[in-house]
Amino acid sequence: ELLQESVIMNKIKSVITGKMIGFLNRQAKRDPAKYESFYREFGRFIRVGLVTTESQTEREDLAKLLRFESSKEEKGVLVSLDQYMERAAEGQKQIYYLSCPNREMALESPYFETLQQNDIEVLFTYNKEDD
Repeated sequence: ELLQESVIMNKIKSVITGKMIGFLNRQAKRDPAKYESFYREFGRFIRVGLVTTESQTEREDLAKLLRFESSKEEKGVLVSLDQYMERAAEGQKQIYYLSCPNREMALESPYFETLQQNDIEVLFTYNKEDD
């Protein structure tokens, strides 16, 4: 009976998680400004969910919800990974990011300087969960 309950509980968890991720993805497309406000408040939980889930599908769906500051945008403007890849140079498959405590330190990094000289957009991550 415990095994059956565990299987049932896992299925319920999977369905609820999938529905919630789907809802958030629709909201992000429907009203980007409202989603950005939500993300600024609760983005930490999305990032934690991304690294703790065992499901590759959930991981990919959660990644679509992530937002980051970019070297090609003003301070405070967030972009999605899809937006980043749409602007990437033809043939670029890598996502370049720099993890620093703040934007100012990221802009002063010698790593960023090299990428900037090659006109490569860099995402900035400021949170411990992003490492």
